[in-house]
Amino acid sequence: MRHARRLFLIVLTATFLVAPASRALAEGAAAPASPTQSFTCVGTVVSASPGSVTVAVHHASLALQGALGRHLSLTVTAGSAITLISGGRTTVVAAADLPAGDTISVLGTVDATSAPGSTLFDVTAATAWRPRVLGGFLCVGTVASVCPQPGAQSLVVTVGSGSSRMGVSPGATVRVDVPASAGIYALRHRLATTTTFNDLTSGDLVKITGVADRTDAGVPLFTAARVLATHVAAVDQLTWFALRGVVDGPGPTAGSLLVTLSCGTRAVRADIGAQLVLTATPSSTIRTLAGGVVSTLPAADVTAGESIAVTGCIDRCVPAAPAFDIGRAFVWQDAAS
Repeated sequence: MRHARRLFLIVLTATFLVAPASRALAEGAAAPASPTQSFTCVGTVVSASPGSVTVAVHHASLALQGALGRHLSLTVTAGSAITLISGGRTTVVAAADLPAGDTISVLGTVDATSAPGSTLFDVTAATAWRPRVLGGFLCVGTVASVCPQPGAQSLVVTVGSGSSRMGVSPGATVRVDVPASAGIYALRHRLATTTTFNDLTSGDLVKITGVADRTDAGVPLFTAARVLATHVAAVDQLTWFALRGVVDGPGPTAGSLLVTLSCGTRAVRADIGAQLVLTATPSSTIRTLAGGVVSTLPAADVTAGESIAVTGCIDRCVPAAPAFDIGRAFVWQDAAS
């Protein structure tokens, strides 16, 4: 009898313990899966209307990874909380009041029950703000022109490969405003000395730092804070040259040579492909390699068809007809000759 009573108590206890667990499992199996899942994204407002906002997605949680780099239409409902940060103050606004171009952070839900191709993205909360439009820039290039209008001084600069953070391709030209407060310096003998805007000329190499205003992304405005210029002499003021070419024969005067240029420095760049008269002076040195020995020879012994490399000076006593005097030259017979 005692054993029967103990067995009855054990069975009764097991029934009370097992039944709730079985009921919970049964209820869990019957519960439907959640029809929505949450998402977050950060992007740029493309357009907005009372019931939706289109966002160019830059960053997103896993649920929206497929939308990165795309324009996504988000549905705005009566329960959506939308705020706008402007002037350091946060205000509640309607979806239609979101300015295009603002950065926006969105928390929302994806309706997993919607048909493929028509997924609904509902906005739960969103915050928009104007992106930072001012930023520093560095420009390295060549001055194409100088605009010295009072109160509106500016430089038109051909951007070089050293430019950065400007969003401008090398070779393009940009206008850089130079206010009166900008520091302007010229590099002379490796020392930067203070100069004025009027001292800047076309052809100068410049390194400019300042602030870029990108309020209008298509037309950024560049304002210089510091300009460092390296003055470059005009071509008609250069007094030295270097070139390579092929000797065509003796020149029109004693000791001169006719040379067709294949390459050269800025002073003779316009003559590449054409003939140039080079004159040997008493101080000229012309060398060649003969029999494995470097020897000196007079200009009269240089023959047509030989290649020549020359450095020298430019005599501009007659500005319209500069004379190119040989300083040092080396001649050799091309292997292909």
